[in-house]
Amino acid sequence: MANYRPAPGAAIPQSEVDSPAGDQATLEALLVGDSPMLIGISGTPEDRTAIILGTSGDILRAKRGESVEGSRVLAIGDDQVQLQTEPGGMVIALSLPA
Repeated sequence: MANYRPAPGAAIPQSEVDSPAGDQATLEALLVGDSPMLIGISGTPEDRTAIILGTSGDILRAKRGESVEGSRVLAIGDDQVQLQTEPGGMVIALSLPA
């Protein structure tokens, strides 16, 4: 890849600026956290698959009854997934981002 050099007097693209704010605003920092995140739902209402971003950054796919990140998928709705921490723990809901 060629080195990028702006023309004299040209603005430096924001992606070229090093700053703590820039580091905090990266996609990885926004998405990879301490709990899974629902990023999509596919399939028909009778046969849905939840698409979940795991805490390690992996994209996971799970159907009702399957396990993901130590939790069992109880239900997959139009824009939400219900998980139950195993074994028989609390129920949490993951919603699609707005």
